[in-house]
Amino acid sequence: MPQTLSSMAQGNYTQKQRQMMDIIEQEFNSAGYPRSAAAAAIVNAIAESALNPAIAGDGGKSVGLFQLHERGGGKGMSVAQRQDPRLNTRRIIEETRRGQGIAFQRAVSAGERDVGKLAGIFAYYVERPADKDGERDRRAIAARRIFPTQIRDFRPSTASTKPSRGSRGSQGRSDNNEVIFTAGAALLALVAVAAAAAAAKGWG
Repeated sequence: MPQTLSSMAQGNYTQKQRQMMDIIEQEFNSAGYPRSAAAAAIVNAIAESALNPAIAGDGGKSVGLFQLHERGGGKGMSVAQRQDPRLNTRRIIEETRRGQGIAFQRAVSAGERDVGKLAGIFAYYVERPADKDGERDRRAIAARRIFPTQIRDFRPSTASTKPSRGSRGSQGRSDNNEVIFTAGAALLALVAVAAAAAAAKGWG
């Protein structure tokens, strides 16, 4: 059995927070996503809610691990449902399969396994905070701090986990955060085109 992402995560997290990481990993695995994608989601949940499933923001309109908004990702869900960490995570997974969020799924399907890049794409296209560019970069940097070692993907039941040729562990990789998105910017441009094409075809 591979290490859980909660045991790999670097930082001063409580037992409860690590339990939330386990739930996110389990739900993303059940949805057919590789562990690197689950790690990217965990990074975003840390940024959104500090892994507190009961927290509310935006004057109570956004609730839970991924801060599902009552008129956005959490539309049709009660506050109690959005406070349920599994239901909250399942809904955010749905968001990766429609609209702008499909850019994340397409990046994973294309073979991207760099947790920093995936965390940035998740922030930009799935969470869509007010400062999308800034949060994309900050969460990419945070991902490399929280998961500094290589995440070995196991093969989930419904998705390929073939690593991209550019996937590497932390050894031999530059620690210069300024170059995190030199290649990542090109990837974002590609997934933006893919997302726009998907929307034009009615997939969103």
